[in-house]
Amino acid sequence: MVPRSGKRQESFATAESDVSRDDDDGGIKEEGMDIIFEISRILNTGLDRETVSILVGLCEKGVDPTVLAYVVKHLKEARKDFLSKLVSHKPPI
Repeated sequence: MVPRSGKRQESFATAESDVSRDDDDGGIKEEGMDIIFEISRILNTGLDRETVSILVGLCEKGVDPTVLAYVVKHLKEARKDFLSKLVSHKPPI
């Protein structure tokens, strides 16, 4: 990943490490995602592991994390509004 500053930055989720690398089960990449997902869980984001993985991947591709946070927040609000309207809507008798 090359940030806007032009300096090369290694991705947290895909960083190479000499310590306890195990290529059979994803190695450091899997361990990195475990840590990121645990942080997400501690912060009560309500995001599942797959969603967190997708968001991390988008960040690694250069998408602004602030924009992603905004989109996720508003999608959650839209979902909540939609479900509340769906539940409160009474079908005609």
